[in-house]
Amino acid sequence: MTPNDGVRIPASRPLVPRPNNWTSTKRTKANLKIASLNMRGRFHNGTDKWLHINQFICDEKITILALQETHLDPTQATIINEMFSDTLHIIALSDPDHCASKGIALVINKRILGIKDISHYDLAPGRALLVSTLWYQQERINILNIYAPNDPNENSTLWKKIHNGILNLPQPDIILAHCDNPNIIETWQSLKSHLSLTDGWQATFPTSLNHTFSQSAQHGGHQSRIDQVYVPQDKLPYCKEWTISPSPIPTDHQLISVRISKQSMPFISKGRWILNPALLHDKEIMANIHIESLCLQEALRNCTLNHTNDQNLQTVFKAFKEKVIAIIRNRAKKIVPMTWNRIDNLQDKLQETLNDNTIPDNDRLLLSTDLQE
Repeated sequence: MTPNDGVRIPASRPLVPRPNNWTSTKRTKANLKIASLNMRGRFHNGTDKWLHINQFICDEKITILALQETHLDPTQATIINEMFSDTLHIIALSDPDHCASKGIALVINKRILGIKDISHYDLAPGRALLVSTLWYQQERINILNIYAPNDPNENSTLWKKIHNGILNLPQPDIILAHCDNPNIIETWQSLKSHLSLTDGWQATFPTSLNHTFSQSAQHGGHQSRIDQVYVPQDKLPYCKEWTISPSPIPTDHQLISVRISKQSMPFISKGRWILNPALLHDKEIMANIHIESLCLQEALRNCTLNHTNDQNLQTVFKAFKEKVIAIIRNRAKKIVPMTWNRIDNLQDKLQETLNDNTIPDNDRLLLSTDLQE
């Protein structure tokens, strides 16, 4: 930084030692991106899927990821937690008798959400895990991750066990479940009624045919939305940006995600449109505005002589502003992409110049300086 940057540099202050009871507090956002995925085991052709999961959570800024079919025993879960201790906090739950076929986990992105006061409840080994953690301004969020069995009798028993298990526990704010057509199960209906749950995706897109699971043609080519997200009805208005997208890891399931906001936060709209001052240097825009200004001048003169409720100074000037905004917006749709294309081309040319060893150093310095300017 140089003195000509126009930035004031504050005078240095003496360091004040932190108190002994000081603890760092992560600044958590008032909205969280939560996702769910059936990962179908830890490995694919010898490659550990957790390496891709860690990178994907970082790139997509996912706060909490619910995973099913993790196939982890406690020792493996500890190793993975230590492997990604700087970025992820992983709460894994396995069935001691079937570690290689079941298992669920809840992954918390430590870059976004702190883990200072977190608790979890094992409702069913390898099948149901409830996690409660601090969210925003000391409020908590409770997430229930479920991997339901296909067998109808086992399925019914699981929902009943979950229902009985959560009666004296924090009530879920969101349920991420892998379950095939649970609506035919009476015990599921009882739990759904108790928590006033609604299928968030179906309620938001009632006519959508998107699926999260697809079989190969050899196995019948069946497709279904087997991975679901349920929220209490009073929380549905605060759930936005529902998406079903391809999985970042090899699996026959897709990723479903949603962004949930704190209920006490005020509603913030998209804001009002403002003019980009740079567009005023465009000759075509200024020429069209000039034509509209002449028309405005004539219309204002006529309004003075023939003033009515529909044709007066206010309505005429309002129409003029709407025409000017339309002119600028239509023109911006053409010239802004062109500007970005020129920038991209210049950046590509700059990289080519910097990496071209056939150009003498002095010439390369001059060329790169010109391109940056």
